[in-house]
Amino acid sequence: FGDIMFPLNTVLGTMQPYQYIGHNYLPLTYVLLWPLRMFPAQTGALFAVFAFLVFMLCYTRINLKNIAGGGWAAIIFTFLCYPVFFLVERANVEMLLFALFTGFLLTYKKKFFYAAAIILAMLISQKIYPAVFLILFVKDKQFKPLLLTVLLSVGFFFLGLATLFLPLLI
Repeated sequence: FGDIMFPLNTVLGTMQPYQYIGHNYLPLTYVLLWPLRMFPAQTGALFAVFAFLVFMLCYTRINLKNIAGGGWAAIIFTFLCYPVFFLVERANVEMLLFALFTGFLLTYKKKFFYAAAIILAMLISQKIYPAVFLILFVKDKQFKPLLLTVLLSVGFFFLGLATLFLPLLI
């Protein structure tokens, strides 16, 4: 579980997130991992992986409900898919990104643009590359949700930054 241990140790307070050069997580990632503080680091990583696997199993089961043998297909596509295997083996924080991105796509597809904007802002506040999906709002001429996404992305970034460094200032 090498990939998730650095952010978890940061959340547990044993190291500072930006003490080392080359770290690739923005501050909101640490805030979203904060509930895992109630567990020791290894247990928190196992809990995150287990929660992701349950999410993936439910997600694939729902999407394969019209296929004969959909239950077995969901199990096979969940547990034998290379991206899922890689995320589980590394316990990568991208598990959280994938779950949020799925929520973004579902809300956007159902035309809940403001909910999609909030979720996309959370994604952008964790990694910068989901910002490419702002083009969807431009394509559909949804400029208010676009503006909301940009403003919330900046707000979530500074909220995460303030939450990380607030204990150091007190």
